[in-house]
Amino acid sequence: MDSRRIFDEMKRRIIAHPTLMDDVPFTVAVRRSMALAQLIIRTTLSQEDLVVTDVRCQEKVPGIGHKGVVFDALCFDGCGNMYDVEVQKGRFEDLPKRAAFYEAMLTVHSLEVGSHGYTGMPHRCVIFICDGDVVGKGRPVYDYRWRLDDGEDLGNGGRIVFVNGEYRADDAIGHLMADMDQSDPERAFNEEVRSALEVLKGEEGSKDMSDEMEKLRNAIFSDGEAIGKAAGRAEGEKIGEARGKAELAARMLKDGRYTLDEIVNITGLSADQVSEAASGYGAK
Repeated sequence: MDSRRIFDEMKRRIIAHPTLMDDVPFTVAVRRSMALAQLIIRTTLSQEDLVVTDVRCQEKVPGIGHKGVVFDALCFDGCGNMYDVEVQKGRFEDLPKRAAFYEAMLTVHSLEVGSHGYTGMPHRCVIFICDGDVVGKGRPVYDYRWRLDDGEDLGNGGRIVFVNGEYRADDAIGHLMADMDQSDPERAFNEEVRSALEVLKGEEGSKDMSDEMEKLRNAIFSDGEAIGKAAGRAEGEKIGEARGKAELAARMLKDGRYTLDEIVNITGLSADQVSEAASGYGAK
């Protein structure tokens, strides 16, 4: 099966059963609903008075070489503080390091966005909502900040938060995690999630998800097409196909519904090639 057919099958499945733990439905839902973004940040950080004033989905920040980032949902509150909300399925072994890189890139981006120098640098928080317990201690939220060994806060405004998507207690964070993991609006605890799922399952939401997937498809294969103009069409198509398979393998691992053997069989890549593709996923 070629990578374009694999992509079409993933697109069909995501649109048929959208959940907020898939990055495409999540992006579409948050872009349409600032109230949803606000609910997620308020609940994960236990800050009920936080007011989100701006949401920028799939914000690209160039880095050094190829190591830039694309933030799933970059949000701002009324004080200019910045919150990057990411959804993550599986592949947790390098997540702390990836989160540290995202926090560093968010810091750089904060200076570019505000042009206010160090004195006025806003607080910056990277939130990874995961479909599992990254740390393994059974807690709903793991909140990391820069502190001295006696517990004193450094005061640099940086913060990394991992949310345990397996948490299901009868409280606000438990209800939110349950909401993000299913596609039936009638089962949602939160009105903001219920409304988002209703839109996603409607005609407009399906079109928006399809458009978002097509943007992704174009990004996957555009490199090969550009190379084809310089190196010959046939060679460019081979390169584009190889890059497309690597990107799809990484997304299939993130999706969490495929085993490594299934991905190898479907894409034709080796297990090592799949692992290599996954190690660079999301940091481009």
